[in-house]
Amino acid sequence: MLLARTWRRVTSVPLTSELEASAHAPRQISALKSAAPIVLIRGMYTSVRGWIEVDHKQRRAVEEIIESSRHDLYSGGWSFPSTPFNWTLYVFYGGDIPDGELPWLREQAQRIAALAPVDDDGDRPIGLFLVTDERGAADIWQVRDGALGERAAPELSWFGEESSGPRRPDPPAP
Repeated sequence: MLLARTWRRVTSVPLTSELEASAHAPRQISALKSAAPIVLIRGMYTSVRGWIEVDHKQRRAVEEIIESSRHDLYSGGWSFPSTPFNWTLYVFYGGDIPDGELPWLREQAQRIAALAPVDDDGDRPIGLFLVTDERGAADIWQVRDGALGERAAPELSWFGEESSGPRRPDPPAP
């Protein structure tokens, strides 16, 4: 079953006469049209979960990248350990976001991937994100060598399935 989640905000429209108050739906609809309601609709959602490994010295740079393109709702998916330990800082992202917001998140991951090494061993950020959508598609974003690569991952499409109900059939092989 394919689910489309929508958000809607419609302005309320006062009825202008007793006739409109007792009228059927077509007149109520015309009253709404004349008031130019605001309707916001968001389409399909995508689940993104993963991490990027950076040096502790890069934490401030990562925080600045995230803050520089802050989204009031979806930036809340970024997470840092409350008490960092050992030599690697794991920065996590997890959230369900509209398809239209994927470029926003991908751009942040690309900017983090491009961070320069901070010591002589030349280690760059590395990481992996699994991206699944409501259509059953799965992609992997791989962070390495200063870039973010993307590839289809149909073998992981099961990860985006709902936990209850029958299993969706595998897509046909190409």
